[in-house]
Amino acid sequence: MAIYDTTDKGNYVKLASISVFAKEVSVEPSKNHVINVTGNISNYDGVLNVMFLRDVDCLYGAFQCELDFVHINGQPDVIRENLAPVTEENADILSSLAKISTQLKDTNKQLEGLKNDTGVLKQDNEVTKQDIEVLKQDNEVLKQDNDGLKQDNEVLKAMLASVLVELSSIKELLNSTRDNEQHHESLCYRGMPHKSTREKFLLSGNIQALCDTETDDGGWVVIQRRVRGDVDFYRGWDDYKRGFGTPDTDFWIGNDIIHDLTSQGYNELRIDFIHNETEYFAQYTNFTLADESSKYLITIGGYSGNVFDSMSYHNGYNFSTFDRDNDPNTENCAELVHGAWWYHGCYYANLNGAWGVADGNGIAWHFADNSTNNWIFPSFTEMKVRYI
Repeated sequence: MAIYDTTDKGNYVKLASISVFAKEVSVEPSKNHVINVTGNISNYDGVLNVMFLRDVDCLYGAFQCELDFVHINGQPDVIRENLAPVTEENADILSSLAKISTQLKDTNKQLEGLKNDTGVLKQDNEVTKQDIEVLKQDNEVLKQDNDGLKQDNEVLKAMLASVLVELSSIKELLNSTRDNEQHHESLCYRGMPHKSTREKFLLSGNIQALCDTETDDGGWVVIQRRVRGDVDFYRGWDDYKRGFGTPDTDFWIGNDIIHDLTSQGYNELRIDFIHNETEYFAQYTNFTLADESSKYLITIGGYSGNVFDSMSYHNGYNFSTFDRDNDPNTENCAELVHGAWWYHGCYYANLNGAWGVADGNGIAWHFADNSTNNWIFPSFTEMKVRYI
């Protein structure tokens, strides 16, 4: 059995054959790349299948199938059959189909490529998901770190506040030390060494003053002293502003100086006086004197002592003299009682009154002991301030 390509007329090109003597299929070597051939032959029949690898190879020309055999009587014979695969019109259709098939194959390849790309995208998506999870975990870590930083910040704030408090304390201590050094330089301070109970010194370097070195551990700057009666205290505003007398006599140190002292921390006031050889004292831990523009208004509190607290009656009132009436009374108390003081209506204490006069014009202190005689008229008075 044999099949021939008869596309070129007059030229028979043997493509494939099979023989009873050689049952293996024989293929024209030049056609190995375009056909696929199978077949077998037996005593009763023979089959030769030729399949072109490309459909388009079946669309043109004609094919001839030849069977060579020998009759029983020994006479050889040949049977040939020509095959025309398709018409020219069908050939065009098949050609189009072949092209479409090729396009489909290309499309399939593209689809395979897309599938591969989709797989890659899926993998990338999984990687992205994993990255997102990692970012979430990192975000949680950052949140925890942020919370930790907030806590650390609060701790630092507390530490800073503590440091500021300590710095403030150190500053106060330094100021206190500096003030104490200044007080030591002024030669009038608590616990100072001394040779007598009253020692003269220069206040602020140029003001003659007297220091009580002994009473209640000392350190008292005397601002008023009346022991002899050798200085007249019935004076006007300017004298009380500047001060008068000397540490060797009776004296008033001056309202401006008293204001400066209380502004510098000399806010403890002690008043000592003697009546009928009995010593009395009134002590205040809160004493300030305003400046002249505020009429030397007095603020006093924190009393202790062994006598009635007469000074509280004068708390919050202005200083008055006979030529500067600042009291709320309808009359001029300074002129009326012959003194100068923080008059109210008019007084419970009048330590700048007339010397040696045992009546309303003299040096007086309201005693208030429920006796018929509730006033005392001291023969000695001393007002003094100390640094707190």
